[in-house]
Amino acid sequence: MPGATTIRKRKTSVSRRRRGEVRLRSQNKKLLRWLDRWLATPEDHSEQWWSELEADFQRHPVSFRPTQAG
Repeated sequence: MPGATTIRKRKTSVSRRRRGEVRLRSQNKKLLRWLDRWLATPEDHSEQWWSELEADFQRHPVSFRPTQAG
């Protein structure tokens, strides 16, 4: 299994780093900045909007599990 060696090497190199020194990929940094901006945005939906959304989810359940072919 050639992939197992690569994963083991990555795991070892990450575990040797001290806490707080793990580097983030640029895509992850971008995502974290976007999340910070999104969380700082004021909420402008009314209580009625949230109630209707919750009722819609109850009427039409959402599942993020993979579908099973059968």
